[in-house]
Amino acid sequence: MRVTGKPEDDLPPLPLKDGTPGIPLPEFLPFQAKWYVNGILNGDSHVGEIDIAPAGDGKVVYYKAPVLIPAPSVVTISAELTDFNGKWYSFSNNNKINVNKVILFRRIKVVSDAMNFTFHMESTEDEACGAPGSFSFDQVDMNIKVVGTDVTVTQLTNQQPTIINPSVQSFNCTVTASPGPTGTYNVVSATGTVQIGSIDNLPVLDLKLVNKGASTNNCHTVCPHIDPTDGPAIINSDSTINYFAFSLNDSSIQTGGTKGKGGYWELVPK
Repeated sequence: MRVTGKPEDDLPPLPLKDGTPGIPLPEFLPFQAKWYVNGILNGDSHVGEIDIAPAGDGKVVYYKAPVLIPAPSVVTISAELTDFNGKWYSFSNNNKINVNKVILFRRIKVVSDAMNFTFHMESTEDEACGAPGSFSFDQVDMNIKVVGTDVTVTQLTNQQPTIINPSVQSFNCTVTASPGPTGTYNVVSATGTVQIGSIDNLPVLDLKLVNKGASTNNCHTVCPHIDPTDGPAIINSDSTINYFAFSLNDSSIQTGGTKGKGGYWELVPK
């Protein structure tokens, strides 16, 4: 197939399909490019960002959508091409016109993409029942799904509390600890919200946990020449609230506290 055009056309004909030379295609034109998202040079965290490919000399780029859907959800990507060294031109009424700048546009609709995490919180308390060398351990786990600004918490699980080294010697007495019915954590509800914030220049995931009915350990102490004593577990009927704030990203694990000592938590992308 051969495509021919009028002399005033600025697009030359294509070569022949069988390889027979036709009118030669124009040489590659050097140019400079600037990229914009909604008129913002290289975009930003609200409308999306332009990532320039290392080997592309600014001419090959990728659009990275923002974490939250912008309003409006359709963004405009534009490329401003300049510095053609006088080699790009067009014709109008048989007059040659040099082209110094070309702006190309592309509209992109940003849609929701789910972000999934697991949240783990644990407590390791030393001296269970006041006995050195005995530790009480408790943990709670849940799944968190974020779609835009909607947060859903599922599979909230309060794990069974345990005692590490439940029976130890202390001042000639034997102290035996057993976990209470619920342990340090008894999370009855977990909710989340997404806020426009500035943690690592990303939106913020706020997590609220309501802990109610937590219990202490059962303690049994046997000492020489005196009757054994029992300290039954005490259940706290009051509610306590734990708040957490995370940068909303699905590429890194976020942690707090010290694992194996006191309280510790982690948010892990799935």
